[in-house]
Amino acid sequence: MKILFSLIVLFICSNECHHNNSRSSVHAQDDMVITYEASTRGFYEKTWITKDSVSFSNDRNLATVKVVKCEGSDWNELTTLIKDINVEELPKLEAPSKMYQVDGAAMATLKIEMNNEVYETNIFDHGHPPKAISKLVNKVLSIKEDMAKH
Repeated sequence: MKILFSLIVLFICSNECHHNNSRSSVHAQDDMVITYEASTRGFYEKTWITKDSVSFSNDRNLATVKVVKCEGSDWNELTTLIKDINVEELPKLEAPSKMYQVDGAAMATLKIEMNNEVYETNIFDHGHPPKAISKLVNKVLSIKEDMAKH
């Protein structure tokens, strides 16, 4: 019985440590990838950002991809914004509107890959993200717009 109890306590402590580490190590995620994707039948855009680069494509097959260097200040701002959200809650976020269901807006998703985990939102309207991630989505879109100037 003592062995079983010890194993249960060890398992719980191990999971709690992993849970805490996944939240607190966002700032050190050099291998983190942030992906924003929006589409309708006639429109597509995908932006993905790493510490080193910003990539963008309007091509569903990704045959044409524009890549520029990710500025350190942009990366720092993104990681700060991610620290302010609970990434584990991304799949539970409610979209503030559902115009995408009647072709009133492109459908969009935000995905964050870090700590060997993938956290992705449900579909929301392009341009109207859930409030909890609006600053992050707006920053990603701002970086994408800036890259068009290069």
